[in-house]
Amino acid sequence: MNTIPTTASIHASILAIDLGKYKSVACIHEPDTGEFRFTTFDTTRAELRKLIGKEQPAVVIIEACLLAGWVHDLCVELGVRCLIANTASEAWKFKHLKRKTDKDDALRLAQLYLLDQLPTVTLPPTQVRQWRSLIACRQTWVGRRIAVQNRIRALFVAQGLPAPRGARAWTATGLAGIATQAKALAECGPDELWRGLLALALTEYRQVCDLVAQAEARLDALGKQSAAVILLETVPGIGPRTAETVAAYWDNWADAIGPEHCFWCPAAASQLA
Repeated sequence: MNTIPTTASIHASILAIDLGKYKSVACIHEPDTGEFRFTTFDTTRAELRKLIGKEQPAVVIIEACLLAGWVHDLCVELGVRCLIANTASEAWKFKHLKRKTDKDDALRLAQLYLLDQLPTVTLPPTQVRQWRSLIACRQTWVGRRIAVQNRIRALFVAQGLPAPRGARAWTATGLAGIATQAKALAECGPDELWRGLLALALTEYRQVCDLVAQAEARLDALGKQSAAVILLETVPGIGPRTAETVAAYWDNWADAIGPEHCFWCPAAASQLA
């Protein structure tokens, strides 16, 4: 462990961690001496639990990142306060620094906390984070579905054939018509490989459509259990996908807006009143 002497001193210990995918660097502030100690550990639940148990910090400080969720949940489980730094704030702009290491990042977290200048973000509950992940995955698969449709069109255009057009092209009947031009790739000659690519694209399209259907079925089930989604769907023009996105990413929207701002939906205003 390395130590950096400092004149700062508080009455509670601090554990500031720069999280990494495989290895993380922890900065421990000693309240008695005002020194900073550093240690490296494997980024696993077991190692972090062991470190927290050994150091007994009053607060754990981490950056907002992909790993922040389970680290925060573990701290809550252990009864330790966990702060998540907002890395999009002005304090995290390293414009004038000549050196930036994991140790520097961990030290910066601790120092900003000591100076009472640590910008933080609120981490949603685990269920909300999981809900957001499913919404994001569904959106990614929708993007893939559109990309495959464009690839299929491109294969037809490149051969001088009419490209599939309109929503009907992607119905069961339309896909059957497209499949008449497809051929197993192993059976394609050197001059008709495009037919094999078309067969592969159709297979991928069906797979992606199945993934989207599974995601939407689960999202619909979750939406039926959410009072916010049910309420938002009463607004004209708002469907289940928009409603669940608003509810998931603005989970306290009802408290924030209040009934006086619900002029767009009398039903929502009456329920919030």
